[in-house]
Amino acid sequence: MFEKHKKDNKFQLSDLGPILELIMAVIVFISIVCAIIALWDPFLHYLEHIHEAGAFLEFLGLIFSIVIGIEFFKLLCEPSRDTLLEVLMFVIARHMIIEETSAMENLLSILTIGILFFIDKYLLSSSSSGHNIISRFREKKSDASDTRNDASDSDEIPS
Repeated sequence: MFEKHKKDNKFQLSDLGPILELIMAVIVFISIVCAIIALWDPFLHYLEHIHEAGAFLEFLGLIFSIVIGIEFFKLLCEPSRDTLLEVLMFVIARHMIIEETSAMENLLSILTIGILFFIDKYLLSSSSSGHNIISRFREKKSDASDTRNDASDSDEIPS
């Protein structure tokens, strides 16, 4: 009896995950809307100081933060590798563009973006173009098992 009750609690707790994700998505959405509305004052400030050197980068930093928030919201609502890669790309791009970085940090950021593209194209791609390493490995593995099954079928003595 205790085991049945324990399984029921486990089932109920596992159902809370999607509900909590939905609650967090709503909170993030409300925050994004508030941040977009709050952009009006920084935009007016930017227009007043348009000829100053850092005014545009300061305003762009706010924009990037909202865009990253929007991508994070999309990731909460519909988790996918494409959305995850977009979030990572925006975070890296924001770091490169907004922050004052050294040449080594820029190089590492560019290499990171290249690695993300490599992972997307060759390891995670679901295209049928033959460029997907994982798909090709699975095809070879299934071809090998098919060959073994054919060979074992031919070894059988007909009745």
